[in-house]
Amino acid sequence: MAKEQGIQTIYPHATFGYPLFPVLSSSSRNLQYFSCCDIVIHHQMLSLSKVADSLFISNSRSACCESLLSQERITFCINVSRQQPFPSFQQGQLLRIPVFDDPSEDLYKYFEHCSDAIEDTIQRGGNCLVYCKNGRSRSATICTAYLMKHQKLRLKDAFEVL
Repeated sequence: MAKEQGIQTIYPHATFGYPLFPVLSSSSRNLQYFSCCDIVIHHQMLSLSKVADSLFISNSRSACCESLLSQERITFCINVSRQQPFPSFQQGQLLRIPVFDDPSEDLYKYFEHCSDAIEDTIQRGGNCLVYCKNGRSRSATICTAYLMKHQKLRLKDAFEVL
């Protein structure tokens, strides 16, 4: 019962409408309550990670969370995917880089355009979000290109920032 109340207290928005199921823990033989959203809460919190001043990275689920975009004052989103949705926010610009999460995709041809678009947004006082499905590979590559071109970081240093 404590688990049930704790999850609902901390994440009321995430547990609303999800039934809690009793599960017998094999290690302690204690009856604990888990909802089907516990896994989502534990493994995929909604958040935008700050890469540099005015530059953020995330997965597509977080990128479509209006409250996060508003909280970080995002004015420009780069969606590095063919299939992931755009956020429906009104206050900014959107750019799609149509690539699949595949090693054979050529992201290099987008480095210049994306890096310059990020820098332009920052110079105008805006905040930029770069995202892909999982927020790990394609979006990190675009952020790395920006850090190398406009912040003059070496590849190793750009990796460490991310």
